Amino acid sequence: MENDYKNILHNKVSEIMTHDVASVTPDMPVLRAASLMWVYKIRRIPVAVDNKLVGILSMGDVHKQIFQDTLMADK
Repeated sequence: MENDYKNILHNKVSEIMTHDVASVTPDMPVLRAASLMWVYKIRRIPVAVDNKLVGILSMGDVHKQIFQDTLMADK
């Protein structure tokens, strides 16, 4: 397997990165952001303001919030 990895060691990030990047804004509803992630089949999405990265939203973040809200509602 190590020989297979040697083939990519000299690649540049620009050769393998995602070029058409979807992003969300901090004020976007979470359900809409999660829907975009589902549509694009991604687990993380950049959060941007004026084309400046201000954070990353992950499906884990969404799930954690859902569970926290559910647990707090049960108390």
